[in-house]
Amino acid sequence: MGKKRKDDAVIRYPWDRWFARKHPFPLRRGWEFLCQTHSMAVQVRNAAAARNKRVSIKIIGENLHVTIVKKKRRKN
Repeated sequence: MGKKRKDDAVIRYPWDRWFARKHPFPLRRGWEFLCQTHSMAVQVRNAAAARNKRVSIKIIGENLHVTIVKKKRRKN
């Protein structure tokens, strides 16, 4: 076996594709992600915030159910 590069362990998730969805979607541990479920929930929230989006996340067993939430307009 060859040497493993340091960045080989980094997983790049398709955030933009996931957040473009109009309907709620599941993220399944072992399929879409391999880390701990709560860690993935934090990553989803952070990635959404970085794209100026809000999400609602339900943890069901070891899976996540993600809903993109519309931001409410502030009244002045």
